[in-house]
Amino acid sequence: MHGVLVGNWTGTSSSLEGVARKLDVAVASDKRGNVKLKMKAEQPIRIGASSSVALEGNTLHWTQLVSGAPCKATAVVSAAAPLFPETMKGSMACENGEITFALQKTKG
Repeated sequence: MHGVLVGNWTGTSSSLEGVARKLDVAVASDKRGNVKLKMKAEQPIRIGASSSVALEGNTLHWTQLVSGAPCKATAVVSAAAPLFPETMKGSMACENGEITFALQKTKG
C-alpha cells in the first residue's frame, strides 16, 4: 500500500460550511520510509503542516493544521481498479466540525 500512496492526489473537500473546494495532497517517503504529507486547499481554508503520519494497512492517520488549529485526519486509500484510479477518501475532525475529502491519484 505504501507504493500506491506516494504521489500527487487531487480532488475536493467539503468545508465546515458545506462548500466544496479544491484540495491537493502530495505524499512522499523519506530515506527512512516515513510518510510525509503536504496539503494545499483553496482559500479561505489555510492548511498548515502535517504531523504524526502513520499508515496502518490501507488507512492513513495524521494531525493536520487547518486555519491554525490541529485536526485529526483519517483517510482510506484504495488501489486502482481497471476503470478507476487510486482513491483516497477521508475526513479531518476539527474543533469547529468535520471536513470531508475525496481525492484521486494523478498521473505522472
